Amino acid sequence: MSEENFNEENELTTQDDNTTEIETTDAFEEIETGLTETDENTEPIPSGNPKPATSYSPEPERYKQADASSPKGLVAIVAIMGVIIIGLIVFLVYGIVSGKNEEKTNDITSTPAVTSTEINVDIDKDLTTTSSETPTGLEDDEQPTETVTGEVEVPEFNVTVELGQYKGIEVDYDKQEVTEEDVQGALTYFVNTLQYTSDITDRPLKEGDIVVIDYVGTMDGEVFDGGSGTGTELTLGSGTFISGFEEGLIGKMKGDSVSLDLTFPDTYSSDKAGKAVNFLVNINEAYEYVIPELTDELVAENSEYKTVAEYTDAAREELEIQAKEYSESKVKNDIIQKVIDNAKFGGQVDEQIAYEEQECIDYYDTMCMQSFGVDGATYFGIIWGITKDEYLAMVNEESTMSVKYNAILDEVAKQENLTVTPEEYDSMFEETFINTYGFTSKEEVLSQLSQEQLDETVNGYVLHDKAEKIIMDSAVINNKPEE
Repeated sequence: MSEENFNEENELTTQDDNTTEIETTDAFEEIETGLTETDENTEPIPSGNPKPATSYSPEPERYKQADASSPKGLVAIVAIMGVIIIGLIVFLVYGIVSGKNEEKTNDITSTPAVTSTEINVDIDKDLTTTSSETPTGLEDDEQPTETVTGEVEVPEFNVTVELGQYKGIEVDYDKQEVTEEDVQGALTYFVNTLQYTSDITDRPLKEGDIVVIDYVGTMDGEVFDGGSGTGTELTLGSGTFISGFEEGLIGKMKGDSVSLDLTFPDTYSSDKAGKAVNFLVNINEAYEYVIPELTDELVAENSEYKTVAEYTDAAREELEIQAKEYSESKVKNDIIQKVIDNAKFGGQVDEQIAYEEQECIDYYDTMCMQSFGVDGATYFGIIWGITKDEYLAMVNEESTMSVKYNAILDEVAKQENLTVTPEEYDSMFEETFINTYGFTSKEEVLSQLSQEQLDETVNGYVLHDKAEKIIMDSAVINNKPEE
């Protein structure tokens, strides 16, 4: 019997309270940190396809969850992950860079040691065993990883485009404002990162407390398979167990043994549905998270600033920078979208969009599975509160924008008779392969790519940059603030 079955409503459950309470700010930022620690060089090197279009950026209110009802491109996700994925680059070689780096797997669960127990039952599995589809409870050496290496056949697509207006595009500048609520959110995040645990020894348990328990379940006086567990960490009120289990521990004390007479819900997906059950529970440990008070001393001990006022000013300044970056990105994307809307596409455009869409999904699935043991749709569904269909719609939007805009940039480069100078080639090679992907020399790159592939990549990047510059420099931007 799994924890998944024990939970009447949630499909994804975990023993870790930080992932169970994923909607809290501190839990969200913990996952954010886990992703940003992933080595950026695990992204495979590009070949043949120029840089994709910039897309929608996240709201600058970085301490709030994104509004799922307001479509934001996957750049919002990318900003969290610390990698560049906007619209997917089609790669000829997977794992060239990832092979240069050590594989890392992150276990997002933890099981505290149990100091005492009075229940000794030999069982194969317990009520909080995670399902095979969400292996978040695996040990580090058991965490699933997926490494793709070797050359990949990348199909060629014949996409045609008839350009419409691409010069003199007129858009409005939408200045993003930073509010005091945003600043307070930054301060809240700061103290949340410094929260600590405190043992509960002198008061009754309440909702939100974390306990470490041993339990044995019996039906008709007999211990049933999968109904027992030892050393299980549980957040009271999380809804992890069937109705009445967690509620029955509230008001009890650390060290208590509790007998719970409960009933499996009628909707329970097994032969136990609707049947009476008794659980004997030992409360071995109990603790709570404590958020410290924001003081000058706390700031001085945990940041480069000396006072709350200094930290507040720095947070506001950083948010202002992010707000400006968002506004600049938004106006650029508005220009891009108008250029796309003005063009007509044909050939295999739909086939290439579908291909890049699947590549993007596969990439996020791999990244999220390696870091958290869940696929991309599940992970982003948790941190954003969006459905799988909404997630897939965003992936489709990004892939569509990437394919169409890249085709436009190719055509603009042709119509404008753009060329690449040796100096531009060398500069782009340096920026892309040395600075971004960490190669040490052209010889090292050529050990992985052919000269033709390298030239196609670098020349494509340069031509797309120059074509985009023509589009952006000629655009008319209304209401743009003075620098």
